Amino acid sequence: MRLFIKSGIFCFTLLVILFFPAEFNFFPWQKEISLTLFSGIVTLVSKNIFGYNLLHCDFSSDSVSMYVLFFVLMLVAAMFAGIVTFTRLKNKKNSLIAFIRAVATVYLALILFRYGFNKIFKWQFYQPEPNTLYTPLGNLDKDILYWSAMGTSYWYSIFAGLIEIIPAVLILFRKTKIAGLLIALAVFSNILAINIGFDISVKLFSAFLIFVTLVLLKPQFWALYDFLIHQKKTSLQTETKFVLFNHERLHRALKPLLVALCLCESLYPYLSTMNFNDDKAPRPFLHGAYVPISGINISFQGPQGGTYLSIKRFFIHRQGYFIAEDFYGIMHNFRMQVDAPRHMLRLTGNKNEKIDFVYNIPQDSLLTLTYTNYNSVMEFQTKMINWKKLPAINDQFHWTVDEYGK
Repeated sequence: MRLFIKSGIFCFTLLVILFFPAEFNFFPWQKEISLTLFSGIVTLVSKNIFGYNLLHCDFSSDSVSMYVLFFVLMLVAAMFAGIVTFTRLKNKKNSLIAFIRAVATVYLALILFRYGFNKIFKWQFYQPEPNTLYTPLGNLDKDILYWSAMGTSYWYSIFAGLIEIIPAVLILFRKTKIAGLLIALAVFSNILAINIGFDISVKLFSAFLIFVTLVLLKPQFWALYDFLIHQKKTSLQTETKFVLFNHERLHRALKPLLVALCLCESLYPYLSTMNFNDDKAPRPFLHGAYVPISGINISFQGPQGGTYLSIKRFFIHRQGYFIAEDFYGIMHNFRMQVDAPRHMLRLTGNKNEKIDFVYNIPQDSLLTLTYTNYNSVMEFQTKMINWKKLPAINDQFHWTVDEYGK
């Protein structure tokens, strides 16, 4: 029974590593493979076992389909565990477990490298968009609130990234592996607590990373307990090494190759774009916040009726959105296309309502928008807001409380 449980745990670990869509740069087909192999059975299991009809089986983060996929992978792992336990593969169990340990170790290092560099280069906790900065605090969802607060600090983002890169390096080397796993366990536990506390939708994945870390630490539990709690002299348990190549030189070359692959996979997005600080990356044309000099009252026309808006402020989002704030503080989002040759902004709403603005090239922070409404031409003058001067993103540092307010 012990062999069955142990084999099942390691098989499950390997299956999730293989089929959880982690969106790797050098292996972009992982999600398509997972959908091809498991979408059908996940849909059937969801309907027939859990009584839930899946509208979309896309294995997105924390979706019902993802939870059911984990359940299916547990069943598959139990099947493989039975094969290992009751066949001749039992004689190969140490080699199989050593192989899965090696794969899991490299996987954890890769994940830590990816998220660590993502923070260092300010890609994960990016600078808040102008519309977020002008949204009242109480109107923000908890996840956006946390993300935005983290995005206001460049130096803390670097620190958070280093705290993930350090254990990534440590766990790749035998002498420092346990120290790296203990740091990684603390990092992943904090991430899971943040995801739960701020309702961020990667709870299942962060819980799995804790699970993998504990699996790798399991052989050393009693030694660590004796050393840390009872303060006894002890030694760590020697693990079975996984040897891929019998040739000594080839085997020694494997680890540098794996480290290089992890670094290449993790650094590729930044090297390909040469964007090593997203706060300083170029923003799209007209990106920013604007306030009308005179009121803006516009009508959007669509197949499901029109939308009338009285705009207090509007924002041009870096991802191609025109966001209008009305006088009740409600934000209205419109997809935006820029027709540069015709100086035109084409806006489309959630109900497919449309409007075209003709703009001028801003001068002296003034932007003029013109549109035709029922054969009459409406022109509005707006002024750019210097949103980068807001206190939330204005880097300040004080050694003493006496410096505040000066």
